[in-house]
Amino acid sequence: MTQEAIKLHDGYAAEWDDRYKSGGFRRRAKFVAEHIEPKLPNGGTWLDAGCGSGFFTRAIAKRGRTVLGVDGSSEMVSAAQLRAEGLPVAFETIDDLQTLDLGPRVFDGAICLSVLEYLKHPQRAVRSISSSLSIGAIAVFSVPNRKSVVRKVQGLSGRLPGRAPPKYLAYSTFSLDVEKAPDWFAVNGFRVVETDHFDPILPSYAHAAFAPSLAYYILRKVHTLNV
Repeated sequence: MTQEAIKLHDGYAAEWDDRYKSGGFRRRAKFVAEHIEPKLPNGGTWLDAGCGSGFFTRAIAKRGRTVLGVDGSSEMVSAAQLRAEGLPVAFETIDDLQTLDLGPRVFDGAICLSVLEYLKHPQRAVRSISSSLSIGAIAVFSVPNRKSVVRKVQGLSGRLPGRAPPKYLAYSTFSLDVEKAPDWFAVNGFRVVETDHFDPILPSYAHAAFAPSLAYYILRKVHTLNV
């Protein structure tokens, strides 16, 4: 994340977990629990890259997985540590996900949710995560859909008199064309296994007519990276 985005999330750390109790956050958590998490292999050692307050770190740890959550916000990491609940999880503050170096540690899987859009060089983060995974490992990334109707409307709302776009849009700048995703991930050793979509406002039956906000990519690491 940029330093500005980290400062923004620092300020939210104490109440970030509570956001998943209602609204679009609650619907997103339900979507991940029902549509993404059951498709992941149980067990193994996993990485949560950009873990925030550890909400999803804890969620994936409940199926026999040992999880390391890392984040650039020390306030988020502190909040995550307070909520560890005796699960097999650990948390670390990192300098930059785009240059992540976890030493000799190798993981069987990784998740990176609602993070790439806040980075100046998101593909560097994908590469650093890939470098931490074993061949055959599964990774899940969420990426804003460049054609998202909701994000476009939210951005345009800031041009109306007396209105301002949602604060996150000032920092959430990266998005990806769904059609280009397979090639975008392939350069870092991944093959797309499955793609799913979520929108905090639009119901799933509307996705065929209106592009949803987020695409979730379940990937498999299929080859090592060239140094």
